[in-house]
Amino acid sequence: MSVFVEETPIEGCFLVRFSKHEDKRGYFQRKYCDSCFKSKGLNTNWAQCNVSLNHHKATFRGFHYQESPFEEIKLVTCVKGSVQDAIIDIRVNSSTYGDTFSVELNESDNTSIYIAKGVAHGYLTLEDSSVILYNVSSQYSSESTRGVSLYDPKIDIAWKIKPEVISEVDLKWPSL
Repeated sequence: MSVFVEETPIEGCFLVRFSKHEDKRGYFQRKYCDSCFKSKGLNTNWAQCNVSLNHHKATFRGFHYQESPFEEIKLVTCVKGSVQDAIIDIRVNSSTYGDTFSVELNESDNTSIYIAKGVAHGYLTLEDSSVILYNVSSQYSSESTRGVSLYDPKIDIAWKIKPEVISEVDLKWPSL
């Protein structure tokens, strides 16, 4: 099974696609492969695998990240529905500091986004009942969890739809 890795404009972040095999029964697709990731120089140590169900279209979650020593590499995949996934480089020593990138992830195109440590992540659901699967390289630490405001004027993301369902916690994150 082939894996295709494409650079994004954010240093250390990639789009990852596995080949998809379809026949009259349906399809089979891989979402992660240790040997494929190793061959591309990507992380293969996942401390947790999480699933997020989002009942309503226009639900926004993010922009989240964890501070050291709990910084995370994330591998994010939409397994049902569709989302606009977005990242912000918040690493002050990075050549892409402050840059943003977004991509639509959906259940049919078999694309995941690989997010480097020090990059804030969020997504906006484009359909009801969208489900996100994400692997993370570090254990979750509520004391180390941080975020960036969706409404930070320095964030340059053209959302496909207006975010409408946002948690109180996510509304309180500061600007960069």
